[in-house]
Amino acid sequence: MRAVVPALTLAALLAACGSTSSATGGSGAASSSGSGTSASSGATGSGSSGSSGSSGSSGSSGGMTPYQVAQARVAEFLKPPSSTLPVTSTLTVPKKKLTIAYTWCAQVVCASIAQGIQEAAKAIGANFVAEHHEDTASTVGTAFNNALAANPSMVLTSGDPEQWYASQAAQLKAKHVPLVAWSIPTGYESSPFSANLITNDDYYFQGVLEADYIAVQTHDAGKVLWEGVPQYPVLASESQGFNWEIKRVCPKCTVTSVDFSVQQLIAGDNVQATVTALQQHPGISWMAAAFGGLVTPQVANAVKAAGFGSLKAIEQAGTQSNFQMIAAHQLDAADIGLPTDYLGWLAVNDGLLALDGKAIPKFKPPAYTSIPGHPDVLVAGLPTQIITASDVPTGSAGFTPIPGFQSQFKKLWGLG
Repeated sequence: MRAVVPALTLAALLAACGSTSSATGGSGAASSSGSGTSASSGATGSGSSGSSGSSGSSGSSGGMTPYQVAQARVAEFLKPPSSTLPVTSTLTVPKKKLTIAYTWCAQVVCASIAQGIQEAAKAIGANFVAEHHEDTASTVGTAFNNALAANPSMVLTSGDPEQWYASQAAQLKAKHVPLVAWSIPTGYESSPFSANLITNDDYYFQGVLEADYIAVQTHDAGKVLWEGVPQYPVLASESQGFNWEIKRVCPKCTVTSVDFSVQQLIAGDNVQATVTALQQHPGISWMAAAFGGLVTPQVANAVKAAGFGSLKAIEQAGTQSNFQMIAAHQLDAADIGLPTDYLGWLAVNDGLLALDGKAIPKFKPPAYTSIPGHPDVLVAGLPTQIITASDVPTGSAGFTPIPGFQSQFKKLWGLG
């Protein structure tokens, strides 16, 4: 039975929100549930069980139980991905000087992706225009207006609700300017985008994979804290995937959920909220986070000071800070790696393909990614891996599973 827990004590903004049985995005309220049924995080879990031949799925496959499938999936994604560049399409870079505009979100991971975009822009001699915003409707709209004013050759964007820039996207489409995105709550091929490199299905799958990892680590007997940011629609989908999978593969697990808005994260409200949730729900051993920005040194220091030093965390799209924490065994134990530098280059590559009049390829996904109703899991050519202390990346580039991918892209572009 679901229990409703009073709102966490945060700033007056959070206290004013109160608590309901279905925590809304940005409320900061915690709700708890047992028997494997995850508490609401502002999104309704969906999906269905089933099998998909040799690829393995979230449902039983070949007589395997859901927990056995989870074990196989975790084992598969603990392996390093192929070091071979999946992209093979050659293209011709236009001779005129290009302008690449990037609407830059407020999260640290967006800065990491920007590094790759800037490198790729420099490689082709393009101008790079950065339009920063604060992940609000007004600032995102302004960023797109400024990008349009720069007369861009392509625009790259991520994460925020499409309705915030629908009119600008329509103008780009009318001008035949490629709009390459990632972290948009659609499939891989969805107008007005030339491509959506991290799909809604990818986020659902990342939630599934976090649930699988915790189930395997706790042997189906854990108490878990889920932290989400449903203001980003794709992170709401990730929550759905986690909630759906955890009750299937870890029916003895108890999950407590806390949601935040982007503005609360910027203010650091999640630090005390995490401590309060642990105090109100004794015995929590794992924290599953929607992305790396929720697992920070500040959170690690706060939970340790409060007496919860044994807590472990897993997230996706971690940055250098998360990798340092994993290596130091400081709260963070695992990350579902996002190759941010590579993503920046891939986005530019796909924009160039669109400019060259060529199709943007769709790739065969790895094993154990087939989930009924979610066909676009890892189809963009982005390698991923569950990163632990034994293989944590070093250096400023972060998770880089394909050595020398920059020179390989330049060769495809006729530059090397």
